[in-house]
Amino acid sequence: MSKDTEPLPYFKWLWRDWRANRKVQRLNYVAKGLYRELLDEQWSEGSIPGDLEELADICGCPLE
Repeated sequence: MSKDTEPLPYFKWLWRDWRANRKVQRLNYVAKGLYRELLDEQWSEGSIPGDLEELADICGCPLE
């Protein structure tokens, strides 16, 4: 990513909406953590890969 397109060092996080969402409430703590990790990756890099091995590597977790 070039310096001209570097993302802001923050993004808007609507934590009340996140916590109030029924789908989020059904996620376990691992899924919530992975979601947030990938959201951060998407923000910093502009996208996330579609490959499961790459996603697991980003999250530092096993492919399973």
